[in-house]
Amino acid sequence: MMMGNTNLQRRLVIQLERIGDLIQSTPAFSSLAERGIPYDLLVCEHARDLLSGMPGSDSLRTIPISQVEHANGVIAAAWRGSGVPEEVRELYQGLALPRFGSSINLSHQSFASWVQGAVDAQEKVGSQIRPGEWTYQGAWPNYLVALFDFRTQNQFNLADIYRAAAGADRPPLAEATP
Repeated sequence: MMMGNTNLQRRLVIQLERIGDLIQSTPAFSSLAERGIPYDLLVCEHARDLLSGMPGSDSLRTIPISQVEHANGVIAAAWRGSGVPEEVRELYQGLALPRFGSSINLSHQSFASWVQGAVDAQEKVGSQIRPGEWTYQGAWPNYLVALFDFRTQNQFNLADIYRAAAGADRPPLAEATP
């Protein structure tokens, strides 16, 4: 039984990529569940059936991939201009995300990074966009972005990197910190 399950003990896990990346993220979700860490998932709507009933997840929040892709384009255009347009802010507000103890962004695209920057969480891991900057928090997200040619230089499976970003402390990554 989990004691004192408040929002500040919960984690938000953001994975707004396509099905392949989502499947590689499931070990991270399982790692959180195995350690008794409550988490909410924010995923694209096409993942609803795949992830409904995922162990440890108390909330599955979905958004249509068409809205994510549109927001990605709007954010990219606004990055060169005066900030994020109101339509993206409204899309985010429609998610009605509460405050979290931590947030883990396993995605690399604009809207997920903007959500990560906007969400109210005490600790953040992964990429985030805040006014005027796009940053990466945590050793494993920084490892991924630092590779010149990720597909040939990466020494780890994405599933293991996602588990590490979620705080898994068992092999194979326990002794392989970048």
